[in-house]
Amino acid sequence: MTLLLKLKQFGYPVFYFSVESKPARDFLEKNSIPFELLPRDESCYRMTRGLAKLRSRAKRGLGFLKRRGRLMSVLRSLSNQYDGNIIVWSQEFSGFGLAGNDILEFPRRIVTMFEMFEPNSRRWFGVDYERIMKTSTVVLPESNRAWILKAHLGLEQQPFVLENKLEPHPRTRNMPLPECAREAFERIGNRPVFLFQGSWGADRKDIGMVLETIARNRPNYCVVTMPVSDAARARLSTYPNAFMLPFIPAPDHFAVTSHATVGLAFYSDNGTAPLQRLNAIYCAPTKIYEYAGFGIPTLGNRLPGLVETIERHNAGICCDVTEDSILAAADRLLSGIGDYSRNATSFFETTNIDGQINDILEHVKRLAI
Repeated sequence: MTLLLKLKQFGYPVFYFSVESKPARDFLEKNSIPFELLPRDESCYRMTRGLAKLRSRAKRGLGFLKRRGRLMSVLRSLSNQYDGNIIVWSQEFSGFGLAGNDILEFPRRIVTMFEMFEPNSRRWFGVDYERIMKTSTVVLPESNRAWILKAHLGLEQQPFVLENKLEPHPRTRNMPLPECAREAFERIGNRPVFLFQGSWGADRKDIGMVLETIARNRPNYCVVTMPVSDAARARLSTYPNAFMLPFIPAPDHFAVTSHATVGLAFYSDNGTAPLQRLNAIYCAPTKIYEYAGFGIPTLGNRLPGLVETIERHNAGICCDVTEDSILAAADRLLSGIGDYSRNATSFFETTNIDGQINDILEHVKRLAI
């Protein structure tokens, strides 16, 4: 959303291509961005056996080839419309994977790798992953990830960094809440809120312990997590000061974020592959910018990705993942909430993604067509 709006703001004609999504469709129509969204066919992913399984696989294969053909048809049409002067920007490698090696027809290519570890990147049918990556402009959300991926793939060009800052950001505290969150915040009242927004994935295995530590030991504080999950219920359902909210799609979730006092961002390097572990160590969470846009400081753990952002700008505290350290950091944040809030706002405002996007585009425009 941020990139599409920025490109439009900078005066670039933009065309968006993806699969069907109601939030995406609503966003694109609201902002008058031309698009094509391919229909989803969930039936071919259902569990089947025997002949039905073969039919399902055949249907998936045929659907894949049709989507590949349609994508290339759209790209070639746009290229003809603009005399070959187009930039193809894929968010994650999957866009290039769908196009296959035919994507090499377009020399001005950008690929954003949100994660260093994308295990399916090399499995796309008819795709020379290494060749496409080495001849594309690569973008990552964090500088250490950029250096690591450059070394890992032997890239000649240093990848660019485009941080995960969201714009536009509402910036207004205590926005009107959606109905699904109103009752919880009425019960919370004026108590400080420690918010975690996001799933409890493998790289966030400690978040349950962090939330439970605060809920159990600080009854005058409240913890809020969204979206609710079975893991969250198992950890938090017995605490009267713990609240679990349903999934709220972006950007509507900002209404809940705007009521937080402190945001949480904890990551664990327990992945199964080296790049997966490094991806967590050099984390680049969107949520720290979502928090900071409201002047909300972040409580996180001591990983380089958070130390070099939140702690470096004094926009929060990074602590060890122990009960004593978590509680001491939580208390310290609340006692100095005014200063930490101002620093969080400054951190948000000084992160210049306009300049980062322009640097990427100026580099790509210099490439020969």
